[in-house]
Amino acid sequence: MSGDTDLPHGLCFNCSMSADTVVNEGYCFKVADLLTNAEKEFYKVLVEAVSDLNVSIHCKVRLADLFVSEKLCRDDFIKAGLLHLDFVLCDKLFFRPLLVVELDDASHDRVDSQLKDDFKDWLLLQVNLFVVRVSVSAVYDVEILRYRLREYLGKVY
Repeated sequence: MSGDTDLPHGLCFNCSMSADTVVNEGYCFKVADLLTNAEKEFYKVLVEAVSDLNVSIHCKVRLADLFVSEKLCRDDFIKAGLLHLDFVLCDKLFFRPLLVVELDDASHDRVDSQLKDDFKDWLLLQVNLFVVRVSVSAVYDVEILRYRLREYLGKVY
């Protein structure tokens, strides 16, 4: 092989990534987990909390994908395209978004994160989508989460 860019798979010599790294044209790629560990743990509780409802859970949905609007200005649409929502609960039959669930860790205490959260909340309210914000925790109470979700779903479901 003439160099590390010829390696289809394997150890990347340009960085410290592991053997499951793909090297292509000098760039190192590795498939990332879709959810963080905290999101994975919360997802399990969320699944249980909505188990008796006719909803599906979608993870890491791009905010802009929830909108079809001629009134949304270009800058807002671009900004929405850069942000994602942690979880979107949808009607199982039509995949119509019903409720957004955001899992907030300590990073949401930062001013820049709060501005992003405010923008998400404002934009979602324009189409009557509510946001349930849940703080990251070591333990979640399924019944409390179920109650909070039903409180909002009752308004749209």
